[in-house]
Amino acid sequence: MVKLMIRKLVLAVVTALVSLAAYTADVVSDGKHTLSANEIRYLIASSPATVKEQLMDDEAARYEFLQNILQKRNLADAALAVPPESDEYFEAFYASANALVNVARRRIAASLPIPDLEALAEERYRVEQERYARVPEYREVSHILLLCEDAECDADALRTQIQDLRDKLLAGDSFEEAARSLSDDIASARRGGRLSGGIYAGSDKVDERFLEAVFALDNVGDLSPIVRTQFGLHLIRLETIEASFLRSFEEVREIIEQQLRAEYVGLATEEALKSYLPSEEMTINGPLFDQILNEIR
Repeated sequence: MVKLMIRKLVLAVVTALVSLAAYTADVVSDGKHTLSANEIRYLIASSPATVKEQLMDDEAARYEFLQNILQKRNLADAALAVPPESDEYFEAFYASANALVNVARRRIAASLPIPDLEALAEERYRVEQERYARVPEYREVSHILLLCEDAECDADALRTQIQDLRDKLLAGDSFEEAARSLSDDIASARRGGRLSGGIYAGSDKVDERFLEAVFALDNVGDLSPIVRTQFGLHLIRLETIEASFLRSFEEVREIIEQQLRAEYVGLATEEALKSYLPSEEMTINGPLFDQILNEIR
């Protein structure tokens, strides 16, 4: 039994070493630079899906992909060969430094232990229910549209036409039949004027005047006055009303905790970054700094 366990352990270690070697082995070399399996794995994973597909099926695409990477390496070497203390040198240095700073920030953020946020989430829910839990009133409507979008449109004639139609509808004519035969909104006309989706109070996805008219109607079945929007003239009929309500804490808990985690990580990361600030012993050559500022004005 002990021998069997030792064999299994040795086999596991050997397998792990083989796997590690596969990732650290070189995939390509041009005599000057080598690209390891880990590096190639990162570059392929961060490439667009179209590039990945080409690499799977096209040998020439693979060669060009690797050739371009080595070319970038050679160009980077050339850039680093510029004279120290030159603008080009500092441009290359700080481009690299900024990328490394972003990596450091992500690593710090990923290493932070996240505390239990449930109690804080409950408190935020209690204090800010309107922000997190309020679902606005929702209405469904039908409409009839007579298009009038440009300067050549005879708005007065259309207004007379749609007013006559409104009078007939109020007198009992079928809204659905009128929508099917007269509305210029072809999609909703097929449904007797019914819009495919409802409208939430305060929505910014609907023409403001249309929205205002929808929520000015009091009861299901009510017909609006003539409404002018950027598209033309409308008659709107209210079909359904779903009252505004508050979602429970459990329904919005994950949303609140996700935001709290992001806030905590942001603040904690900034606090951790303070340990990388220079010491209080930092000295500044004030006159020289002022001279530089004056030179580059």
